[in-house]
This record gives sequence, structure tokens and C-alpha cells, in this order.
Amino acid sequence: MKILNIKELLAGCESPKVEFKREWYSGSSELDDPGWGEFLKDIIALANGNVGFHGQSAYLIIGVDDNDPIPGETRKVFNVPDEGMLSDLQSLRVKTHRKLRSACSPSLPELHFNFVQVDDKTNIFVITIPFPPGLLKLDRDLSTRGMAFQKGIVLFRIGQDVSVADPTEIAALQEGFSRLSNPISNIDSLSLELAQELSK
Repeated sequence: MKILNIKELLAGCESPKVEFKREWYSGSSELDDPGWGEFLKDIIALANGNVGFHGQSAYLIIGVDDNDPIPGETRKVFNVPDEGMLSDLQSLRVKTHRKLRSACSPSLPELHFNFVQVDDKTNIFVITIPFPPGLLKLDRDLSTRGMAFQKGIVLFRIGQDVSVADPTEIAALQEGFSRLSNPISNIDSLSLELAQELSK
């Protein structure tokens, strides 16, 4: 992955398609059920994004301060060790997809999990979430560390926050999906380049 591209993301703000977290959801230990719920909630909401962001991949970036940087500077970064759950990314990816399939539909395309070296001492962890084939809805109740979300709801992002869509918002989101005849081929140029670099 080109360091210039990750720096472009780090210099920007969180959005319906970008979320920063200082550390992994459980340090290096195995996620408990609420931890998995928190992780899945963030992926689902980023995948849905919001109106105006259809066709774009999303990024969940671990090891990055979520406080907005001073103009002209990048965010503070923190090394994410490749240990515990993060020592076997293939296993984590398989388990994540299995849990996503049980939690929501339609199925997401393959996620990309990668460590990215930003300097000599710091690796961050980047999850690239391709644009889904349709609006994701919960197929079961989902409990997180702070809230419980009921089966049938739609999670999406308003700015930096995850929210539950009301009927009007769901209709607007679905209209955006319906405008894309082939969502996966309509990824914006930055997202496409990042996804290609991360998959190498």
C-alpha cells in the first residue's frame, strides 16, 4: 500500500465510510460476545455508510487517534501488535465473515485485513470493507458493549456516529443502492487503489 494514500486518509476526518480506533477491540485477547457485537456493528454501519456514499469502500482503521488532527498534520498513530487474534488474519477474516453471515444480510463481499507500516516503529491495522450488494439489515439481535440492537434494523453512519435508520432514512439509503446497477464496479478511485494495494 502506498504510504501517501494512507496519509491522505489519516489527514481527513471520520466519515460515513471511515472510522478510526486507537486500539483493537480486546487488546490482544479473544473477543467476548459483546466485543464481537461491537466489531460487527461497526463493519455493518460502515458498509451501509449514508446517502451520497454509495459505491464507495469503507475503512475501519485501528491504531489511530479519532481526535481530528490540526490542519496540515496527520493523526497520532499507535503501534498495533500482530499478536493474539491479530496473529492469524486469515482465521480472523473467516470467523468475521461467518459471524457477519449470521448477523446480517445480504452477504458482504470479502473483507481485506492488512497491517500497514506507517513508520519504522508503527504498524496500523486496516480493514477494507467493499461496498455491499444491497442495504444490510440485521437478521438477529446484536448486543454490543453499550447497546443492544434488534433484529430487522438498519445500522448506518451519521458523520462519525453509528445510528439506527428510521423508515425515511431506509428509503433514502435503498434508493441510493437501486441507482447502482453494479455496486462493486462503482468504487471511487481512491478506494479502488487502496483496496488493490491492500490485497497484495
